[in-house]
Amino acid sequence: MMSVTDLHDSPAHEWAVLFDLGGTLTTNGPIPAIAARLLGLPTSGEPLENVVAAIAAHREEYGRVHDDAAYWRAVAKDAGAGDIDPDVIAQLVAADVENWINLPSAVLTLVRDLRENHVEMGVLSNAPRSLARCFDNQPWASAFTVQRFSCYTGLTKPSVEAYEDAISHFDHFADRILYLDDRPSNVDAGAAAGLDAHLWTSPDEARALLTERGLLPAG
Repeated sequence: MMSVTDLHDSPAHEWAVLFDLGGTLTTNGPIPAIAARLLGLPTSGEPLENVVAAIAAHREEYGRVHDDAAYWRAVAKDAGAGDIDPDVIAQLVAADVENWINLPSAVLTLVRDLRENHVEMGVLSNAPRSLARCFDNQPWASAFTVQRFSCYTGLTKPSVEAYEDAISHFDHFADRILYLDDRPSNVDAGAAAGLDAHLWTSPDEARALLTERGLLPAG
């Protein structure tokens, strides 16, 4: 951790930004219709709604256990697809990764603008290994100098240890790290750890907040 005298004079350096990944910077999970099709289920109506619910219901556990087969078999069971073979699991993981690594254009622009303004950025994610290992291969990944994934650290949100670990890798104090996450429970836990924590709702709302903090220029 840095001392007070080490802080830069520029407002862009007085704050850092810590992002959640899935559900914040990227979509959380594969496109449901693709998952439904791979599971052999209809891609609309109640069957699709069941797939959406199953993907969400087991996602937190997936972040803790990091077992691709167990996750997708649980999703398949809850969605009414029955057992699935390893080939289908591999296709589901590939679809998940494909969706996870493609940042929306508005998010890419936000990350680019922060980087051009010399803002220190990091990600804190409960991503399983199959997703986390693809992170460094993305052209935008180098913008995040702090990268903390539960599959590597063994620490999952919303545990206080996960936040303390992430904070320790920044060149800023906790109260000068703006944290954005789409899950209210994670936002509350981040705030309890001393972060300036806010609920992610959209890139536009995030941009407004970052501009208010002086991390991005107005206008």
